[in-house]
Amino acid sequence: MNKENRDPILRAIENQHNAVLVTGSNIFDLQIELDNAQDIFFRPLYVAEKLFADGYYVLRFSRSHGLSIHRSSQLKNRKVLDSALAKTGISEFVGNNNVSQQEVVQIFRAFRQIASEKYTIPFVFIVDYAPHLTSHQSPTVEERIVAESINDIASFPAVKKAGNALIVYSHEETNLSPLLKGLYKVEYGYPTLQESEHFINILKTKPDEFAETQLESKTLANLGRGLNLNQIASIFKEAKAQNKEVTSDEIIIEKKRLIEQVSENTLNVLSTDLTFDDLAGIEVPKRVFSDFAEKLKNQDPASPKAILAAGPPGTGKSAIASAFANACGFNLVELSDEIKSMWVGESESRLNLALNLIEALSPVVLFIDEFDQSFSNRSQANHDGGVSSHYLKTLMKWLGDDSKRGQIVIYACSNTPQLLDPAMINRFITVPLLEATPIEMAHIFPKIEKRIIGKERLNPHSEKLIEGCSLLYSKGASPRQIFNVINHAISNFGKDYSESDILKVCNLFRANGDPNSGAYSSLSALNLTAFDDYFPWWDAKKKYNYPWYLDGIVDASTGKIKEQELSKKINLFAQKSRF
Repeated sequence: MNKENRDPILRAIENQHNAVLVTGSNIFDLQIELDNAQDIFFRPLYVAEKLFADGYYVLRFSRSHGLSIHRSSQLKNRKVLDSALAKTGISEFVGNNNVSQQEVVQIFRAFRQIASEKYTIPFVFIVDYAPHLTSHQSPTVEERIVAESINDIASFPAVKKAGNALIVYSHEETNLSPLLKGLYKVEYGYPTLQESEHFINILKTKPDEFAETQLESKTLANLGRGLNLNQIASIFKEAKAQNKEVTSDEIIIEKKRLIEQVSENTLNVLSTDLTFDDLAGIEVPKRVFSDFAEKLKNQDPASPKAILAAGPPGTGKSAIASAFANACGFNLVELSDEIKSMWVGESESRLNLALNLIEALSPVVLFIDEFDQSFSNRSQANHDGGVSSHYLKTLMKWLGDDSKRGQIVIYACSNTPQLLDPAMINRFITVPLLEATPIEMAHIFPKIEKRIIGKERLNPHSEKLIEGCSLLYSKGASPRQIFNVINHAISNFGKDYSESDILKVCNLFRANGDPNSGAYSSLSALNLTAFDDYFPWWDAKKKYNYPWYLDGIVDASTGKIKEQELSKKINLFAQKSRF
């Protein structure tokens, strides 16, 4: 086997790391060999098999199965093994899954003694699930002794000299004794695209077990990014049981369900069925995000890592996320509110779980709605017992890894960007989305109409429609509320409503917004905007219908903002706003 393709645990032992801590969300996944076109293995069993083939005695221990000898009946030379087990007094525990805490201590002390001595045949000890044996939260005396024994095996020079080894499995590190964290760490992430493709090729050679498919393996592997090999196999097995072929829809639906389940509801898989052609009235943001998407598709080193869409509610920030991911050809997932909990440790664990899954889903757009609610400034973050502060710190550290550029991009939305932590804002490119002008709103109507009734009927150039949009604009309506206007028109006039009917409904519409809060949100978004040519009026400076709160702030001939006037207006509306 190519050394580069060799399992990382086996490589670690070959490189004389005699004590290995195995972590990650996929330590109990299926295993393949890239130069083997036929076999599928269960990962922990695979490692035991390979070490047995390499000439080791393999002893395994777990709380549920007790002490066992791998391939006991196939050992050619039991004399050394039997002598070591008898000498340390643990022969009687082999095959016994009902051992007491004191007997567990005896077994691990025996491991330490055997590991420190040199035998003609080396030993490897595999501990299948360490958190059941060595908790860091109020550990018992026995748990402390087990942790100390493992630490001794890892640190004794005699163990390395003897050529013996220890492998400890733990899918997370948060509940491990600190004594185990000094072991050489191997982390099993999600399968690479190459591994998934090779695995699917193997499944296709086993029609008696797995369903057939008309799709290419590479296509299926791309669709299945974020699934482990066991989950991919389950999709094929379930389709086989139902006498169906595996289709792209099958993969997408099951992937959404599995990711939300495995992530413990910290991630939601979102649709990417919108395109930029489905959006109207936000021409500058569409230009900006189309440019970002082109860079990401081409793996341009200038690709953005984090984008903040800022502005009042209902201005299309969420809709752009779907169209943007679609244009990139990326997955789209949302960080859900479930990720936060009252306990700092649990919240960090959930966030780390989500971030590992996000990396597995790459290329991916991570959508974070109401960003300011999850990542407010540090002084406010301390009000919840430190949960938000830890949450913020973890994400900021994750964002700082430049290797993710071009594979993972964060798309965050905020109605109140002024509440965000300044250090966090500095990591984002801020693009403002302000309320639509009457002309923009008239072009939005047919697009939303299509999403409601399946086709575009309204004429965006109709005087009646533009008049209705002017009414909505004067009442502070957002593009999101166009849904309500069209649905109300259908209720009153049926699906054959006209532009005149829309005007009647616009007359009936009652604003429930707060213009001062909207102005404050818009001004704050403009204040944080990354570049002047991201301003919504930039492509039509003299023709743009500037909102009332921008009077005296923007020079319409240049499109530039008068910074001092902007600061004055922000301070003024901060006092009037409900935010």
